[in-house]
Amino acid sequence: MHTTFEQWLGMVLGQDEPAVRRLVEDPTGLHFLMVWSLFESKCCGGEFEAKEHCSGFAMPKTNNEESEAIREQALYFHQRYRTPLDVEALAPISRSSRKARQTFVETLGVPEATLTNEQAQLIVVFVASRVRNNMFHGQKGIDDWLRDKQLILKCMQVLQIFVAARERERPTLATEIPGAA
Repeated sequence: MHTTFEQWLGMVLGQDEPAVRRLVEDPTGLHFLMVWSLFESKCCGGEFEAKEHCSGFAMPKTNNEESEAIREQALYFHQRYRTPLDVEALAPISRSSRKARQTFVETLGVPEATLTNEQAQLIVVFVASRVRNNMFHGQKGIDDWLRDKQLILKCMQVLQIFVAARERERPTLATEIPGAA
């Protein structure tokens, strides 16, 4: 029997207790996991499936400001994952949905100036899902995962947009969300 949360989570994640303690004490990691949980629940029917959700599915309707913020992050990821080595580091062939990875790579081939909102959404959802998967299923440890805080924060920003937009469409979390009908 595990006596602490950190011991239990370490066993679940295959990580040692000190690494898990660093994760739960780091607001970036903890916030990402909370936002991902809300995203998966609100936007993915409770279970994220890369082959389904990274290959074109109905994302919540975002306003112009939100769409622009999503596009900004998508352009950053579009630049960051330009080479096959960069894509492999993010989404190893052996550990990724073939269909989702292929759609991601094809979308990266679209010139930045002509990316549609749907393609921008696909890029950011794919990257966020890989950040999540690398945390839980990757070959890297927690400390490696937490080193790229800029990437984690960018993913959190777009996931928060999706959760807020879905909450405006179908309120279930708060009694009143600013801008909700």
